[in-house]
Amino acid sequence: MDKKENGNEGTWRDGSGEENVNLPSGDEKVNVLSGDEKVNVSFGDEKVNILSRDEIMSIINGMRKNGATFDQVALHLVELKQPTFSGRGEWHAQTIHRLCSKYNQ
Repeated sequence: MDKKENGNEGTWRDGSGEENVNLPSGDEKVNVLSGDEKVNVSFGDEKVNILSRDEIMSIINGMRKNGATFDQVALHLVELKQPTFSGRGEWHAQTIHRLCSKYNQ
């Protein structure tokens, strides 16, 4: 892959026009995008497509409509290696519950 630095350390654009990010180590923050932007994050040799906030909310709402528990939704997002909206920590049932309460009023 031809890496073209875009001014941010550890990020580059490849031929597809998608932005790629080397996953930070430790407790550094990873931002989740809003809108339709796509970002690829590297976990060693594995690349993961980071979904936008809207896409994650669609997953949450869809799973809940199909009867999934808050815990099942959280575990699914963890399995997909999606960072939380704050970029810190991991998805938990309480986080999913709060998001459902906030956005589905």
